[in-house]
Amino acid sequence: MNSALAQSTLANCGLFLTASWEVFSAPTVTSAQGNIAYSVAVGESFSEPTNTSRSYIAAESGTPNKRVPNLSLIPSAVVRLDLELAAAASTGTIITVETDIPRAFPDTGRIYVGMELILVRKTGTRTFEVISRGASGSQTQFHPRGTPVSDTGYTVSLRVSSGSVAPITSEKPLLLYRIDTNAPTTPGTLTSASSGAPGFRAPGARGAAAQVSASGIFPISWASSTDDGSGVVMYEIQEKIDTNPVWSPLANISARTADGALVTNYTVGGDPRNPTESPRESGKFYTYRIRAFDAAGSPSAWAVQAVPVYVGDLDSLETISSVSNYPNPFDSRKEKTTITYLLNGDSEVNIKIYDLFGFKVAEFSYGAGTAGGSFGVNNVEWDGTDGIGNKVSKGGYVAAIQAKGDKVVTVMRKIGVIH
Repeated sequence: MNSALAQSTLANCGLFLTASWEVFSAPTVTSAQGNIAYSVAVGESFSEPTNTSRSYIAAESGTPNKRVPNLSLIPSAVVRLDLELAAAASTGTIITVETDIPRAFPDTGRIYVGMELILVRKTGTRTFEVISRGASGSQTQFHPRGTPVSDTGYTVSLRVSSGSVAPITSEKPLLLYRIDTNAPTTPGTLTSASSGAPGFRAPGARGAAAQVSASGIFPISWASSTDDGSGVVMYEIQEKIDTNPVWSPLANISARTADGALVTNYTVGGDPRNPTESPRESGKFYTYRIRAFDAAGSPSAWAVQAVPVYVGDLDSLETISSVSNYPNPFDSRKEKTTITYLLNGDSEVNIKIYDLFGFKVAEFSYGAGTAGGSFGVNNVEWDGTDGIGNKVSKGGYVAAIQAKGDKVVTVMRKIGVIH
């Protein structure tokens, strides 16, 4: 039997922990000894392998993994080593961390450094003094700069056993978990570079915030996310085209480069980190959103790009186009419908909604350059109420959407209300 080397990792749930292993060669047993069985336990240290789960929990026969349920695990306060800690470092060695030590850490007691437990006393806002290494059954190890240091941790141990006749029993620690239930912060404002940056050209009078790419290859950037617990490890980027409401996966990229620098940019249409990238199709608007993941697997909220990028020749765009709404029909008791359209420049927009007898039931106006009247993709909602706030009757309605840009154009759209 073998498993991944014992390692420290993180989880985002304090109710259960999961372990898995790989069996290369099972022990040889006689028929009297019975079958080999695997079981898993959770404890607070290597010398206390079951004091959290209370016992070893049997895995199903032939299944090389086990979830240990019904736990009550305390989230860890985590800092990281600012200087490496040598395996030979002994009593009196000073451990320095990157940030101020949280209150949760003991003034004197054990801390979890990587997979090792160390008895320490706190000597400063960012320093501990070693009392003894390899505490509570752990092994003394070398710890590089950046190794997580926490006030709590939970060991997951695997036991291999046979029947009661000449029994075989072997126990091995698999993992040391730290519990991180906090999500990363939302990445800072997601933007495309200014119009003068490579990949972009000036939009003229279309709109102050407009972004236009002739080549279909252009950069997007964001301010990095942070996570004081397990740290940010990855960004997920998604893309939306024109007025389509569906976001499509684009790329998952590491939050740091190989030398540790923060990653805050991506080149749409030609990023070397994504071999599937190709220049974007001309004649369309592209919008992006991004979120961060920490090492425990928790995602941040999405940061959405405020201004889409148009690829191609602006002169081919109509004053207003791609008018639609979704859902259609819609139940105004439960939801709203989103009226969506493209504008070829900042424009004054007026939307009037009529019933089938020609009576106006609602009206909305948006100034040029504001939400609803901006270059590119615009989305406005109607909740199915009339001008005085009453729900309209079920049936068919017509939205007249007028844009005053380089021309004055009105487009009609049928909307169904069901309730």
